[in-house]
Amino acid sequence: MLIHPWDAATGPAEWQDWLATTGRFGILAVNNLDPARAPLVLPLHFTGGPDEDGVPTSYYAAVQFVCRPAVVDDPQGKAEILTAQLADFQPEGGHAAVASGTAPYGRMLPGIRGVRLTVLRVDAKFKYDDANPVGHRATRHRPPPAPPRCRRGA
Repeated sequence: MLIHPWDAATGPAEWQDWLATTGRFGILAVNNLDPARAPLVLPLHFTGGPDEDGVPTSYYAAVQFVCRPAVVDDPQGKAEILTAQLADFQPEGGHAAVASGTAPYGRMLPGIRGVRLTVLRVDAKFKYDDANPVGHRATRHRPPPAPPRCRRGA
């Protein structure tokens, strides 16, 4: 992703805070023509409106992770991943426990392939108008917090 100096994160704490307090958002990701480079990513969740001087613009923040994948095929590992997903998407519960060999999910686990990602690099972009100071970012709308979707160090 192209990140101009004025759009770059001020440091890891800025993108980590943004990611921790951002709801689910959509992106368009396509493979790069150069297989040695990360995919091209275009955020589809924009917040925009007229700026102070009446110039319409779109504001967004994007965090791109370059990761090393590890396929998870063992039933216990897949059950752990599915349990974490269910906790994220159904935090109120209302679903059966996930365990290998136990209905209803046990019979489904062979048809699931999990992936664990090791983060190798992070790039962050905050498109909040290059003519404004970094403090302008704090005045822009930020989505409501969402529950964490992964466990760090897992």
